[in-house]
Amino acid sequence: MNIQRALSSSFVLSVFLSTLASPALATNTTKPTSAPSSSDLKQTAASTAHSKRATANTTGSKDQAVKPWLKSKTFKHTTIRKGRFVTVEYPQFIGEPKESVATLNKLMKKFVNGHMPALKINADPNPNDFVYSCGYQVTSLSPDLISIDMDFYSFTGGAHGNTVTAPFNYRLTNNGPKEITLANVFGKKPDLKTLQTLVRPRLLEELYPDDDGADREWINTGTADLSCFQCISIDKDGLTFNFQQYQVACYADGAPSITVSYTELKDMFTPTSPIYSIVKAATHESSTLTKTANRQTFDTFYRSHR
Repeated sequence: MNIQRALSSSFVLSVFLSTLASPALATNTTKPTSAPSSSDLKQTAASTAHSKRATANTTGSKDQAVKPWLKSKTFKHTTIRKGRFVTVEYPQFIGEPKESVATLNKLMKKFVNGHMPALKINADPNPNDFVYSCGYQVTSLSPDLISIDMDFYSFTGGAHGNTVTAPFNYRLTNNGPKEITLANVFGKKPDLKTLQTLVRPRLLEELYPDDDGADREWINTGTADLSCFQCISIDKDGLTFNFQQYQVACYADGAPSITVSYTELKDMFTPTSPIYSIVKAATHESSTLTKTANRQTFDTFYRSHR
């Protein structure tokens, strides 16, 4: 019996000692950490600030600049009264920054009103029946470039009506919308001779393939000075010069337009041009494509002569 008690006591003692040695219950004997140094505090503060900035960039901050964007919708109004018909369609813009877009809408409305004297249908002094209409075509629409062709049609009697195309070209800046015209699109005064050299042969080819001399004179007269080129449309590839009815051809030939690429016009642009970044991008892409085409031509030639 004494032997069994001794063995049992020995077993209990061994279990107790092994429990004390267990890591889960062992007493923490790690020495207390010393107070953080000034360099440690600075590093912690910098890490906290960086974390706050990262969180702000992820979740959005009230002070963060709003990325400009732009879209358009059509405003339409029609009035019919006693043989008088007026219909108006023009774009209204939505986007950011809101102040600049609101100003752009005011400019568009003023622009249309300036070309549509018969919007107040009862105030028109013309005793005849008439038709006035306004429509538009979007060439470019982004904060960097808004280019819209506005077409104003009127018929007040006679053989046919007449259409006038007017350009509405702007870009959004921090100081509001800035108009782009022939006078400033190149960043300097346009070179009339260069424009004539680029545009006249194309007009002749398009309108009068069988030139008899008189047709050429009509074109030369309609492109005699810079005011003849002022109706421009702008996109990412080049400038389009729009000509009015009767300007370079008869009514039956309509209102011709000629597009000239930025590659052909690049020497006319300066860095102060409002579309200089667009021109650089277009001419760089064109240069890259030309180099690729030349390389492919060389590779074909080389393979065929091996």
